[in-house]
Amino acid sequence: MSIYSTGRKSFTSQRSSRVLKTKSLNTLMLCDDLKKLLQNFVNHKESKVYEDLVCSIRDSGLEIKDKDLIKLIKEARGCISLLDRNVHLFVKVLLIQKWSHRSQELAEEYEGFLLDLCSAHIYHTTFAIDQLVNLFKPAEEDSEWEDGMPSAVDELSYKRVHAVLKKLLRVIPMSSEILMKSLVNNFPYLKRSAHEHECYLHNLLNITEYQPNLRRDILHLTVTRLIALDTNAPRKEIEQMDIEMDEDIFSPEEIESWKCIKHPEAHTLDICMDIMFRYLEACVVDKNGVLQWDRTKSLFFDLLFVFENVILPTFALQHVQFLLFKFINLKPSLYNMFLQFLWNKVMNPSLSPVIRQAAVGYIASLLSRANFISLGVLKEVMLNMAMWIHNYIANQDLEQANPNMFIHGVFYNVSQALFYLVAFRHRDFVETKKNLVFLQSLNLSKMVTCHLNPLRVCLPQIVKNFASVTRTYQLAYCFTIIEHNARNTIPVIYRDSSGVMTTSDQAYLDTFFPFDPYLLQRSNKFIKPLYRMYDGPSADDVEVCRKSEGDDEDDFLMDPSTSVSPSFSYGSSPGFNL
Repeated sequence: MSIYSTGRKSFTSQRSSRVLKTKSLNTLMLCDDLKKLLQNFVNHKESKVYEDLVCSIRDSGLEIKDKDLIKLIKEARGCISLLDRNVHLFVKVLLIQKWSHRSQELAEEYEGFLLDLCSAHIYHTTFAIDQLVNLFKPAEEDSEWEDGMPSAVDELSYKRVHAVLKKLLRVIPMSSEILMKSLVNNFPYLKRSAHEHECYLHNLLNITEYQPNLRRDILHLTVTRLIALDTNAPRKEIEQMDIEMDEDIFSPEEIESWKCIKHPEAHTLDICMDIMFRYLEACVVDKNGVLQWDRTKSLFFDLLFVFENVILPTFALQHVQFLLFKFINLKPSLYNMFLQFLWNKVMNPSLSPVIRQAAVGYIASLLSRANFISLGVLKEVMLNMAMWIHNYIANQDLEQANPNMFIHGVFYNVSQALFYLVAFRHRDFVETKKNLVFLQSLNLSKMVTCHLNPLRVCLPQIVKNFASVTRTYQLAYCFTIIEHNARNTIPVIYRDSSGVMTTSDQAYLDTFFPFDPYLLQRSNKFIKPLYRMYDGPSADDVEVCRKSEGDDEDDFLMDPSTSVSPSFSYGSSPGFNL
């Protein structure tokens, strides 16, 4: 109910406008016997004084002096038993007061009043918590934090609010559910300012320090809202901003300021990701900066829960998934568990093919881009993929095996993932004879020549780079099959990732590479040291290889040192030059 009305009588806006501010303040200061005033109102003896008092508190706002507000709150604490639903308007105008940045005495008095009130009348708890959560949001005129951290004044204000919340949760344990609902309802809309997001997210994560049982729910909420920002900041739009701003002309501060105006959602996401990366680091180390395994493992399982329920089912995310990318760098056992988790998804036939194929994409992209994952782990995963592919081929009825990506979608995605890893990481295998023998043991030739014909539906840029690498190192001969596929095409009508019906001479796998280059400027400092850029055959080398095979299929090869030259690509999925 609005604070302009009671159960028996309405406070019209016309009447409120007639109450002069000076009169309001005088009414407040002359309220010497609050208990009697409330009793008279409840007993229907006198309502005008009560109504004037409520209006005066509401209209005066910050103009109420600390000493006057302290006096009023003390009197209210003296008659807590009377502050039931009958006088809920009086309770509300007290609870909406902005108190956290004012004097210490006022903050202590307000804290005592709120705890006494909610303990005596638990139905006031929802509104009280809503007002506390609202204090996490800044004033409209506030500017963004320069170093990503609140000022001393803001930090003191936040600490006072968190102190009240902590005590309230201890006094009323069931209030944690009310708090979580309030956090969801008050989370800033994605179009709100970046500063509002950073203030709210900073405080939201601080709650997990004294209420750890809410951490998983808070992470779930946070990641869900960051995904909304991520999907409203497409890669192409961010890349276009990078093209338009010349770093030789503009300073990093000018570029970031321009991007904030040009694409506010990307700017907001950048600030929030920076906060999240710092939070995840702070959660797992002690005061001396030493990693604590128990904390790390607990947080990992919370992140894994969020990943499974929110991130993995979302197609074509650009940045939010890097929270896992950064976190699993902390210890080898983390990325081993993460890869095993993903592979279990791939192997589970009861799951949706969409989820299984998304898990394959995460495996391939992670192993290609993460420079902290050992070669031994890469070989183990590639061997598992190869064995699965060969078993799948062996279990097919060759007479009925047709290259239909809608029926054999998981098979084609696993095949493409293996081809992608061979093309992306081939330099790690050709340095020693032992590793080159490992690639030969995968029997890639059998895969590309099977009746299911994976080269037909895999992404062309992957196929071309894979064909160049396998020809150079005598692993398989793909160009003849590629030529045959190009000559034998039938128009296909299919639905693309945006839901549009498209006619094409060839339908390719609708896939994405979740760990493509990270484009957000401020938070990129957490990812860049862990990230591997593509270093493989150039587009010219691929074309030379293709022509060489067309001239003489038995003519074996250019020198590896010339056929596999460095080529760096930034931002073009899957990292290869087209």
